[in-house]
Amino acid sequence: MKNKKQGLIKVFLTVVIFSAILFAISTKTVLAADAFNYTLLESFPGFFNKGDTMTDFPVLILSIYKFGIWTVGIAGMFMLVIGGFMYMASAGNTSTAGSARKIISDALFGIVAALGAYLFMYVINPDLTRINIDFTTVDLETEGTPMGPAGVCKALDSGDCSAANLTSVFGANATQASSICNGESSGKSIPSGVDICIGNGAGFQPATGKSATAPSNDAASIGLFQINISVHNVDGLPCRNAFNREYTAAIGKDKTKCWVINRSLYDQCVAAAKVPSKNIAVAKKIFSDSKNSWRQWGANKRSKCFFP
Repeated sequence: MKNKKQGLIKVFLTVVIFSAILFAISTKTVLAADAFNYTLLESFPGFFNKGDTMTDFPVLILSIYKFGIWTVGIAGMFMLVIGGFMYMASAGNTSTAGSARKIISDALFGIVAALGAYLFMYVINPDLTRINIDFTTVDLETEGTPMGPAGVCKALDSGDCSAANLTSVFGANATQASSICNGESSGKSIPSGVDICIGNGAGFQPATGKSATAPSNDAASIGLFQINISVHNVDGLPCRNAFNREYTAAIGKDKTKCWVINRSLYDQCVAAAKVPSKNIAVAKKIFSDSKNSWRQWGANKRSKCFFP
């Protein structure tokens, strides 16, 4: 009986501690939700199938919690059935009957402990028994993501970025691609006016390390999909070698930390990135390398597209 009481106390405390921890972490959780894109390797009974792509982290957490609750209830009922069957089949065998009674009592003790802990937490504070995950998204530094102002998330009817024109490249994702293009550049093959490298405060930095007398204001993102040429190569050109470093969100806050080190290569890359077909080809590669996800593009969030 002493062991049963100790077991009951352990179960009770485990549920109470787990509930308290769950409440603490679920009240406010910070997550870069845009970066969550996970393909399940195995099925999740009752919720998801193998191969499903998860883009909503809160849904996954809640599913795991519900699955755990189901497991506890099913396990308790299963042990009660086993204990009852053993007791009925004992046929006067005191040893078997004793084992059966122990299984039944342990199962009941576990269920009572779990329910008792739930009731205990509910009496203290009903919020302790609820899951209320509030996710606050934060921006990540992602390669190739322009930091410019938001455009319009709407597919274009005409032009190089129209859904009809992009169908041959993006297939069923052409409408999404057109919306992203519209959000990034309004369908115009132009350099970014925001994603700019100006040097270390003195302007353009050539390979010699000497500074120009005025900032060079060299755009890092170019064309229809605002391809970040400090990260991605265009038309076979090693565009990344034209810069001293990659242009990222952090660099965007201090543009003096990036500059062009190969002017000739930079000009070639800009010219290539302004060609619609070449810009679209790089966008398709980025999209495919990201497992058909638009998370690389800032307009996906800022223009409120929220595509996978």
